[in-house]
Amino acid sequence: MRQQAIESSMMRLTLEHVPAGGGIPEWLRESLTKQSAEGESRIMIIHANESSRKQTLVDLARGGRLDGHVVDPLDHQTISSLVELLMSDLRMPRSFPEDGLLTLLEHEEISRSASKLGFPLIHPDVERTWYISRTKRLALLHSHLLQSAALGSWDADPGAIEFHNLLLKIEEKHGRTHPRLSKHHLSRILQGLNNPPFSLANLSGIIMLNHEPTLSKEDLQLLRTISTLVPIHQLVHSGSFRLGMHGALIEDIEACRNQGDLPDWMPIHLPTTESLEQRRTHRILIDEGVDEITTVLSILDARSKSSDYNPTEKIIIVDGDANRNQSRWDEILSEGGWIVPKQVENILSSPLVHSLSRLVSIGQGDNSWAPENILVEATNGFPISSGWFGDYSHPVNSDWQPRPHLDLLEEVAHGLHIRGGPHAMSQWLRALSEARFEHPWIPVEERRQAREETQWWLLCMANRLSPWLDEYSLSALQGDELLGCASRQILPLPSKATNIVDWFSSLIHWTDWQQILSVNPAEAGALRSLLDAVARSANILPSLEELSGIEAKEALICIMEGLSLPNPRIEDALLRVLTPAQALGCNADLLILCGTSATAWPVSSPIVPWMDLDDRLRLGVARPDAAMRSSRHLIRSALAAAAEVLVLDTSIIESNPPGTHWAEILDEVGKEKRQQWLSPPVYLIDEGQPITGWKWVEFSESIQGIASAPTTIEQHKNGNFNLCINGTRFRDLRQSNGLAALQGKQTGEVVQGAAMMRWQKHLMEERNLRRPKNPEGNYLNSEEISALLSKEDLNLLNNWKIPDDVPEPRSNPTWPVIGKSHGGGRRTPSVDIRPLHPSALQVESIDSRAGHNLAEQRSALRWSASRLHDWLDCPRKGWLKHRLKASSPDQLEDDMDGRLRGILVHDVLTLTMAEVMGFEVGEMNDLMIHPTLSSVGMSLEEVMAIALSHALSIAPWLSREDAVASHRRKSMLGLELEELRSWEDCEPSPVMLAGRLGALIRREMEISETGILSLEWDVKTHKGSRLSIEVPELKGIEGSWNFSISGRIDRIEVVPQDDGWTRKGGKKEIVPLDLDADDEDLSLRHIIIRELKTIEGPKSGDGGKRHKRGILEEVQLALYARAWEIANPGDRVIAIGVTEVGEETNHWLEVDESVKAISEMAMDEETKHVEPLHRRRDESPDDLVSIPFRAWLRHRLEVSGRTIEAAESGAVHPTPSSSSCGFCPVTSACGLDELFSGGFL
Repeated sequence: MRQQAIESSMMRLTLEHVPAGGGIPEWLRESLTKQSAEGESRIMIIHANESSRKQTLVDLARGGRLDGHVVDPLDHQTISSLVELLMSDLRMPRSFPEDGLLTLLEHEEISRSASKLGFPLIHPDVERTWYISRTKRLALLHSHLLQSAALGSWDADPGAIEFHNLLLKIEEKHGRTHPRLSKHHLSRILQGLNNPPFSLANLSGIIMLNHEPTLSKEDLQLLRTISTLVPIHQLVHSGSFRLGMHGALIEDIEACRNQGDLPDWMPIHLPTTESLEQRRTHRILIDEGVDEITTVLSILDARSKSSDYNPTEKIIIVDGDANRNQSRWDEILSEGGWIVPKQVENILSSPLVHSLSRLVSIGQGDNSWAPENILVEATNGFPISSGWFGDYSHPVNSDWQPRPHLDLLEEVAHGLHIRGGPHAMSQWLRALSEARFEHPWIPVEERRQAREETQWWLLCMANRLSPWLDEYSLSALQGDELLGCASRQILPLPSKATNIVDWFSSLIHWTDWQQILSVNPAEAGALRSLLDAVARSANILPSLEELSGIEAKEALICIMEGLSLPNPRIEDALLRVLTPAQALGCNADLLILCGTSATAWPVSSPIVPWMDLDDRLRLGVARPDAAMRSSRHLIRSALAAAAEVLVLDTSIIESNPPGTHWAEILDEVGKEKRQQWLSPPVYLIDEGQPITGWKWVEFSESIQGIASAPTTIEQHKNGNFNLCINGTRFRDLRQSNGLAALQGKQTGEVVQGAAMMRWQKHLMEERNLRRPKNPEGNYLNSEEISALLSKEDLNLLNNWKIPDDVPEPRSNPTWPVIGKSHGGGRRTPSVDIRPLHPSALQVESIDSRAGHNLAEQRSALRWSASRLHDWLDCPRKGWLKHRLKASSPDQLEDDMDGRLRGILVHDVLTLTMAEVMGFEVGEMNDLMIHPTLSSVGMSLEEVMAIALSHALSIAPWLSREDAVASHRRKSMLGLELEELRSWEDCEPSPVMLAGRLGALIRREMEISETGILSLEWDVKTHKGSRLSIEVPELKGIEGSWNFSISGRIDRIEVVPQDDGWTRKGGKKEIVPLDLDADDEDLSLRHIIIRELKTIEGPKSGDGGKRHKRGILEEVQLALYARAWEIANPGDRVIAIGVTEVGEETNHWLEVDESVKAISEMAMDEETKHVEPLHRRRDESPDDLVSIPFRAWLRHRLEVSGRTIEAAESGAVHPTPSSSSCGFCPVTSACGLDELFSGGFL
């Protein structure tokens, strides 16, 4: 108390109230000019912030150049710069740079103390790791207590005192001053001085300009100490200090009210709080959905075009929105030609540094080696030269290199449900090391190369990143020597860096600097700053070399957080974008205040770790009202900082009303002034009306204000309406040109054909309305068929009930036919007539896009059943997806999608059957030692155990504990996690499975009528070449096709004969495609082709629907049936079907009833879809001799041939439907998804 009293008696403090606003008073400006010119007694100015300091220096320097004198910058300080100046005078140890290295030094010392029970309240268990996040929280608490002069006053202190002592230890160890302790040390040293230090020695006094009322107690204590050496005179705004209107007070003393109260050293002037400057304030109303930055651009554009615009006027934009990215101001305002000085940005805002941070994080945490992160690195990652992956040659194939193949990475991620996480690297390595080279249309050798190159690339990248990998990734890489999946040779890998410091040293060599400099040279400076900072940190903190994995990444983030991007120096900017705190003390000709709404301007108090509200209030630490007091002060200062002030006001938005600080001002000024402020500035008005891009808004009865109108609706004399784009941004210009093009106006900015694409939707909708509604006759006629748009119009899968007097399609006079409704629940069926050929629209740009006007032939595609299905479904989908590769990227969801479930079930069944029955997948089971699962003699539980082993090998994530794995494990296996782990502990042991896989195995064990001939058979000739299917021309009917096909048949079965698996008298010749009922059967074997498909459910009555679609709508089964017959002369396919795997498994079959061997067998799920529908095109209803099954086979091959022919001729028209468009991967590129994906048809 005595020390306080002594210090108080020695303080030389005076106070003066000045008008609110920015800049220094005119009397002070004149005095400072004389001080520079005439060498008068020196006065130092303490500014509120660096922005106001720089502006004052620039203004004084501009005037000084005219008068021939120079302004001394040392006479103008902020509190922070004054601290640095005095520390230099007193030869105090230099401060640590406030960068990440300081945080690392703190963390090292704090964690060492914590391991010795230095913080028993918050870290009682010394065996646990002390994370850097806790160091940062403790540093934040220490900072709050220090600034509030409450350090040592809190009984419940969890460790701030110990933290403070450790900071002193760091200072002593490194011979530097900690920046958070600099004011504390400086105050203590100054208290022991009898004379002022050098920089203060020749001062007559210090004038402290207005500061925020929330100035910290630590700053106030320092200023009190300085005032004992040099007199300080404060210029502060008047008003309630409790509410925040008043400026900061060093001491609550009486203000000087007249000239005689002023100190002798002060320039002569008359104290006053009244401003002589006339100010104009305007409220610019912000409507719902209007962007404030774009509104400011419109204001600046209008201002610059006004007659009284002065190009040298100063403009300040004060943005109170704390969430707004500063770069958006530069991006948008630059479109209008306005140059905005860049604010100091953290180095993490550099795209190059961000990509480096992403690279070193790829093998860490819950998202470790996630597919999307790997794909980003493979396509647009950190620019690294190819040598980073090693300059070694492949041990076998010299042209093979470590490089990623994106399609393969996506395929593996989907197929094995790799989603990132601790065990993701193990999953990737296991998946890519498998010798799986089969692909529907990519040659095996290409596939071998792609798979091994991708495997090699991933291994090289993981090896290079070894200092950054977590323990799980390192463990996966430390197994047995990894062999190439194709060559089975050890792949040469680049050397590993021993630590992260060596890693950064090598990064300098391997970075592709040429690419960086060619794209953005400024990015090279940012990266260089980071590399220098890492090297500097390693010299000061040797323990940095010991860090690895997540700890290394946290250290790197600390270093990055303390670095700023190189900033171009702009001393005299006419336009500045500032925060409210930065704008305090600045002035301008025009000030635009935005971000005043309740959601934009923050008024919440900061969080103080471990400190509750009661303690904060008692000790005065981060008071809850501090932000509100500061906001009141700053907004009042901003409103008085310019001759003209525009406030962007959200008063008309109910969901985002004005903030309290702005609402209070509106309430204080009264109704008359509020209405006066609604009057717009003159440059937004033309002859009493708003200029283009602006509009009147009814604020209340008889009161209106002006608001930005980026879009307006104009009505013409003919009654039509037009949308007008009024904005000044580049995108507004493009949109305006597009609208002009749609109205038929010529513009050089828009390609007319592209603009016509907008009308495609409307034309397609109009076509849809012209579909036949209530046609006459038994079936649609040719004219009605030509109006059909999509497969849904064909009604191929509808249940039919043919009226008594209507012939079946096979017996109808015309064929093929499209059915229709006959009322009373009766309907005639349809036969597939695709591809559909809608007529041209006679609009060249649209017709050309659909392929109507193409004369040349396209190059032949390589066809598979799935690719053909897409083209048959919708030619535009086939074109965009397979020709242009325009599919939207697959979203890798946490859950297992239907395709992945299908692959899992399919592969598990295939591998289980092959292992149990004793033959290789893809090979022939010619010996038929074990024709079925049940013939092996193993129990159901033993077979299920083998299936479970394969399931866990393919999908190891089934043994995870997360919710998705638990749900899918129950659905697929019917096992709880405990049951699965118990089985794994005693593997291999019999097990009883439930779920989809259990039902499938049970159903397979019941089959005994046929023998399994092959599984996953590759569609090719016996010589390994591509297989061609020929569809010969019918007599008197035009049309023949020949095309190659690839794929893999899930399952081929052979039907037993009376004396074995082959028929006596059969010939080893390709069975003719066309067979009549009275033709002799000369085949050797009878074959069944099955495809396995997973389904949901099925619900009651839905069983067999997937099979029916495979027969009547798809072509896969027909293609595979004929391919087998061609590749295996003497074999005749007599049944095909889909095995539906859902909650239960059903083997559906469509059989050739003309074959005695199959017709006499007991088939549980036999269907007869084709018998009433199909005949050959050369048959008449009076002479039906064809076998319906063989007629169906020809028909599906003809549909395939016509589709291939149309595709290769360039027909890419859309055939949209609700079922297709809703799940189409190219909807965004097509442009018709909005109409049809919601069920348009």
